[in-house]
Amino acid sequence: MKKPLVLPLTILREASGTIYASMANFSYAALALRLLECTIEGVRHFKFIREPLAFLYIVDATEWDVIPYEATRLPGHGIVMAQSEDPIPLMRHTLRQPKHSLHEDDFQSCLEAVRVELPLPPCSNDVSEILLGLAKHFCGTDNDNDEAVQGS
Repeated sequence: MKKPLVLPLTILREASGTIYASMANFSYAALALRLLECTIEGVRHFKFIREPLAFLYIVDATEWDVIPYEATRLPGHGIVMAQSEDPIPLMRHTLRQPKHSLHEDDFQSCLEAVRVELPLPPCSNDVSEILLGLAKHFCGTDNDNDEAVQGS
């Protein structure tokens, strides 16, 4: 990827299971803090760990998930992030955001990374067809009018 896929204030889970909170991103890496996963009153939470910041090099976006969360303050624990939904693929999360810095060539790279083939040769695909192909891939459907595709 030429552009950063990791937006600030995002919780990421690497394929190894290590969890991070993104603080900033650059074209080559994301600046992040490692998080500790814990269960508090039956809810999955994440806490900050006193460790130096790390640079995350997102070479293969398919190896990363985003964990949706809500930040809260809990007595005896301080500020924690409670998981609010199931994890989703990093690429799907980024594409759903209203503000990202991805362009047509980046969308084409996304298609290649998830091995989605469109009916037309890549040079003739416009952005709307690429985005529709990615939406159908992440929603697990071939139906252009599927509610999940239209809401992606």
